[in-house]
Amino acid sequence: MDTGPSERRAYRASSDEGLVSFVSRVAVAIALVIMIALPVAYWSVAHQGLATALAFKAKVRADAESCGVSWMPPPSASPS
Repeated sequence: MDTGPSERRAYRASSDEGLVSFVSRVAVAIALVIMIALPVAYWSVAHQGLATALAFKAKVRADAESCGVSWMPPPSASPS
């Protein structure tokens, strides 16, 4: 297969190098975004789950304390 005169092949090679350089830069940029975004997304989901669990525990304990306080008999007066 003939690709044309040698001058055109040299021009295509330099053009391909520029394309390869551009594609490589785009690939590195995408890889960096993914490398940073995935851990941040995982952390935010885990943090949201932890916050929800702790809020639920706090609500249960607050309800238990309020029930305990409202049903507690008054202290008996001890004769001195």
